[in-house]
Amino acid sequence: MKKISALLFALALFLLVSGCSGNTNTSKPDSTPDTAADSNETTSSEITLLEGDSHKYDKFSITAPEGWETMDVQGGIQLYKMSGEIIEVHFRGENQTEDHAKQQAESLASQYSGTTPTETELLGKTFWTTTFTASGVEQTSYLRMEDGVMLSIKCAKGNYETPEYAAIIESIVFN
Repeated sequence: MKKISALLFALALFLLVSGCSGNTNTSKPDSTPDTAADSNETTSSEITLLEGDSHKYDKFSITAPEGWETMDVQGGIQLYKMSGEIIEVHFRGENQTEDHAKQQAESLASQYSGTTPTETELLGKTFWTTTFTASGVEQTSYLRMEDGVMLSIKCAKGNYETPEYAAIIESIVFN
């Protein structure tokens, strides 16, 4: 019962902060084990390839390491642990303006008394970033626009500055 409650909490938490929705280009993930024999470390400076299950989508792929569960969400995937750690990556919406990511970050910051949105370089791309507390959990959103579609990387109970989160986020490969 605790497992189900934690899962429902995680889902509700990200539904709460899932800013925009709309038509998406999603596909079923191709879950294949990653056979990298590199380091088992989880620090971003030492990892070249994260070991775990690779999940492939139309616009990106990501590796879910051992100990993390996965769930398909609209436009992408949510990785989570029953202890509440969450990383969600998705592309959503269509025909949005270039400033929509900044507006979404400002809205989250305003609604949840978060940090002032700033531009952050991540994965070779520029994202609008804000950190806030919602439902008693610290969360960070990284948001950017790509051809009228919002790319969102959302984290709860950690963010890119957390070594394990950084390793997972760095495993994202855009198609």
